[in-house]
Amino acid sequence: MIRIDPTMIAEIGAWQNFPPRSGLRRMLNALAGRIGIWASRSRQRRALSELDDRLLRDIGVTPHSAAQEAGKPFWR
Repeated sequence: MIRIDPTMIAEIGAWQNFPPRSGLRRMLNALAGRIGIWASRSRQRRALSELDDRLLRDIGVTPHSAAQEAGKPFWR
């Protein structure tokens, strides 16, 4: 699996050199933000899937609902 760190996105393209109101710059910033959200969701769902029943009870989540959430794709 390829792991994408949001900071890597900033280094891939030097869109910071584009004018501040550039449509391309706005688009690339939006894309970097979206990828960061996806990466965060993936990490959080993986962590949720690793919790045992006791810890799930502590946070008020049933094992079934935790499994459902952890099984969602990162884009949802």
